[in-house]
Amino acid sequence: MLIPPTLTILEPDGPACRTLVVLHGNDGSPGVMAPLYSALTSTGWRVAVACSGQAGPPGAFVWNDLDASSAALAQWAGQLGPAYWAGFSAGAYVALRGALQGHWPCLGLLAVVPSLPTHPAWWPQGWTEHPARVPVAFVVGEQNDLTPPAPTRAFAARLAGQGVRTRVWSHAGGHEHPAAWPDVRDEALSWLAEPPG
Repeated sequence: MLIPPTLTILEPDGPACRTLVVLHGNDGSPGVMAPLYSALTSTGWRVAVACSGQAGPPGAFVWNDLDASSAALAQWAGQLGPAYWAGFSAGAYVALRGALQGHWPCLGLLAVVPSLPTHPAWWPQGWTEHPARVPVAFVVGEQNDLTPPAPTRAFAARLAGQGVRTRVWSHAGGHEHPAAWPDVRDEALSWLAEPPG
């Protein structure tokens, strides 16, 4: 079932210095993602927490309709202007897919345990032959059986070979955000925002 996709905007107290769009994973929700990013508003970030509008289990949402997902991301990009993007699992996948194909302006992307190997039908070979030069920070879990780290590292290396600035952060857990998430998040976002050296 489809309902209209939505954004919940968390504004900083003062003027926003940057915008970050946050995408939940499959069977996830904005309510799960907002606490992971809301502290950024204290440092001037405007945080836009997305809901796909594609109903999954009760109270949860998915990104499985790729046409609807792409349309939602393009609409949000038009609404917010150039922004950074962050996604978890399938949310990271749809953000990677759109940003690297240049479907909308993306200043940088934080991809947490992206669903690269678990959805091969979603990942047509060849479309990243000429990726947009969007810096990508990957976060992988070493014990992740659902989206193992090796394919993500290989994908990051492939992108780097094509001129895309990439960096991989690793944690000891599985298909989840790291235990030290605030530190990893802040370091990755700082890396994405710094001018290429």
